[in-house]
Amino acid sequence: MRKAFALLTAALILAAMPLCAALGEGATTPQALLTGYLSPVAEPGEGSAGYSLKLAVAVCKALTFAEEKALRDADRDALVENLDIAWDALGAARQLRFMENRDAVFAQADAAFEDYANEAPLYEDAGVDADMARLAASETARAAWQVLTEATLQMTTDDTTADQGG
Repeated sequence: MRKAFALLTAALILAAMPLCAALGEGATTPQALLTGYLSPVAEPGEGSAGYSLKLAVAVCKALTFAEEKALRDADRDALVENLDIAWDALGAARQLRFMENRDAVFAQADAAFEDYANEAPLYEDAGVDADMARLAASETARAAWQVLTEATLQMTTDDTTADQGG
C-alpha cells in the first residue's frame, strides 16, 4: 500500500511539473532538474565498479546542465522551489544516493574549476575531458554551478537542518 501511494504521489508530482515551468526568469522546470541534474548525480553507487569514473561523468553532466540552463541568471527562489518538486519525484533510494554523492560531486567540480590540469586525467579516463576542459575554463559555467550548488543546499531534504546549518 505504501509503495502504491508513493507511486501515485510521484505521478501527481510529475503531472504537475509543467505548471511550474514559468516560475521565474532563468528558472528551469522540475522535470529538467530531475533528468538533467538530480538523476545523474544520484546514478553512481558508491562501492560499485568504476565509481570514480561514473562520478566524473556526473560532474560533467551537472556542470553542462547548469551552464546550458543559464542558471547563473535564474530566479533563486524559483530554482529552489523547482528543486523541491524534482526532489520529491526522485524517489527515496535515489535521494539517498544523491545525498551520498552530492559532496563528492561538489568537491570534484570545485577542484576542476581551481586546477583542471591536475584533475584532467580523471576526466580523460571517464571520456569527458574535452567537455570538462571547456567547462572548467568557463566563467559562465562556474557562475551557473555556484547558483545550482547554493540552491541545492537550500532545497528541502531529510537533511535540511544539516544543509542549512540549523
